[in-house]
Amino acid sequence: MKTNHFYVVHSFMIQDLKLKPNEALIYAIIYGFSKDRQSSFSGSLRYLTKNTNLSRRTVINILQDLVKKKYIIKKDVFDGNTKYCKYSANFDILDSAESTSPQCKNHFISVQNLPHTSEKITPNNIDN
Repeated sequence: MKTNHFYVVHSFMIQDLKLKPNEALIYAIIYGFSKDRQSSFSGSLRYLTKNTNLSRRTVINILQDLVKKKYIIKKDVFDGNTKYCKYSANFDILDSAESTSPQCKNHFISVQNLPHTSEKITPNNIDN
């Protein structure tokens, strides 16, 4: 993920799906790739570990839990002797959550790589 790219943790992921912070990070990446309901995430575990700063084992456990909860759909794809996985958000779950929660998907929290501030540049909050 390039430094100017980001992923979005929507409020419904926390409030309606009750995802824990690490689950929300993984889910947000998968949701971002599949939100058009046509595409899916086919990146590597390395991609997920690098962009969430989580261990490989933690990412695998989260993926398994999200599949078990039916929040994401896992599809095994074979290319010759090579197997890889595609993940997409389960929109059946999201559609049912949206019908029971009118604020679902209306608000979001943006999580992105932001530049670090220094003591030389501090916000002026005195007037606010």
